[in-house]
Amino acid sequence: MQTLILIICLLAIAVFFYRRSKGKNSISRRLGISDAKSIRPVITTSPITKISDPVTAAATLLVSLQSEEFVLGDADEEIIESLLLNIADQETVDTALGYAKWAVIEVSDTSFVIDRLGTLLRSQLTDGEKQQFLAMLDEANINIGGCFDFGSSRMRLAQQMGLETTH
Repeated sequence: MQTLILIICLLAIAVFFYRRSKGKNSISRRLGISDAKSIRPVITTSPITKISDPVTAAATLLVSLQSEEFVLGDADEEIIESLLLNIADQETVDTALGYAKWAVIEVSDTSFVIDRLGTLLRSQLTDGEKQQFLAMLDEANINIGGCFDFGSSRMRLAQQMGLETTH
């Protein structure tokens, strides 16, 4: 009996590490990196701190806030993709969305995502673009409904982006 339990545990560990390495290779293909080893430095640090592109930041915030309570389905991802296509081309959106989904899995703390990326968007967007992004976020929440604490998360993001908020 103990041998059977040991074999099952070893098999579970092998499956875990196989799926984990398969995921890294999938991410490297999606980001256009041919060698999985060249993505390793990015994986070992927080993926959120590596974001410098406003489209990727927007995609990551959308995915993070909408997947806070449940896993996004294909239809939910299509809604986010259609919203992002209003601000970027298809190739940029595909890359940004792929990175965003991976980053949100790696960093499950929505507050950290809001703090880091809100500050990034503060410096890279105009006030009009910030308002447009918040409207995009509202539309995603209406169509997907993934964030039960949406009001406070949205207000926190608006504050991080340097916009005036009313309580």
